[in-house]
Amino acid sequence: MVKGEWVYDSAHEGWNELHPIRHCQRIGQWNGFWSWDTKLARDHWCTALDDADKDSTHDNQAKPENQWTVHPVIDGCQPREREDGHPNDPPPLH
Repeated sequence: MVKGEWVYDSAHEGWNELHPIRHCQRIGQWNGFWSWDTKLARDHWCTALDDADKDSTHDNQAKPENQWTVHPVIDGCQPREREDGHPNDPPPLH
């Protein structure tokens, strides 16, 4: 799946191209034939990409409760020490 602006490039001999490519994702594997309805698949992926690019999606992703963190037990970092010199215990894994 490749998404971008479809433009005519007249700077050369002239041809159409996607420029710039804004999304490129492998969504399947070619086995010599399509095992699914290509129009249905195209519509599904276009809708999914449009949903991902909505302002409301970006707003939700920016909320603190939707931010990713890596637990110290997983990434090996050491927790910061408290002001009294004792290390903070990492939060429990859930």
